[in-house]
Amino acid sequence: MNIDQSLLLWFNGGYTPFLDHLAIHFTSAFTWVLLYLSLLYIVIRNSTTRRQLLLTLACVALCLLLSDGLPDGIVKPLVARLRPSHDPALRGLVHLVGGQRNTPYGFFSAHASNTFSLALFFSFLVRRRSLMVVLVTWSLINCWTRLYLGFHYPSDILVGLVWGAASGSTAYYVYRKTLEYHFHTPVRRYTRASAGIPVVVFLLTTCYLIVQSLAVSVT
Repeated sequence: MNIDQSLLLWFNGGYTPFLDHLAIHFTSAFTWVLLYLSLLYIVIRNSTTRRQLLLTLACVALCLLLSDGLPDGIVKPLVARLRPSHDPALRGLVHLVGGQRNTPYGFFSAHASNTFSLALFFSFLVRRRSLMVVLVTWSLINCWTRLYLGFHYPSDILVGLVWGAASGSTAYYVYRKTLEYHFHTPVRRYTRASAGIPVVVFLLTTCYLIVQSLAVSVT
């Protein structure tokens, strides 16, 4: 058994009903709808013109195209590396929450790349330390869920984070250069009040899921 498999089993092996419930809900995109809406809100509030708003949204779309479209649409089918949940070498060793196995191929993690690309893009865009800490934490929690659920090896996650960093940085570079050289608009810092909204949304969502998971685990 190689290091990648051993680390995966370490993350996946300490399962409890509490962690099962927490991981399956943390990893769901639906859980974070309010966070996405709060990020959209601060973009709308801090865009001085319609074309600046459209530019920001286009760069967010670029983030997702690079960080999600490329791994899912090109890399995974080409590399065809089985997820731990599908790997015959780990059959009977990987804890599957609710029997979920996901799609067959897992290299590299789109969850890691798209969440980290968004975390980095919005950190550059807003430039508030509290938001940066929250978004990076959100991304790393998502990475943990993929290991815990047996959907990715640690190397899948690591490559996903690196590609996410590249995607988020590229999207912000496009945003900044377009704003400065084509729109002739200076890049300005977002207001402190609006930047705090996603922070509150993340904390409330996390607290709710922890309480809910505790309630489920004791029933």
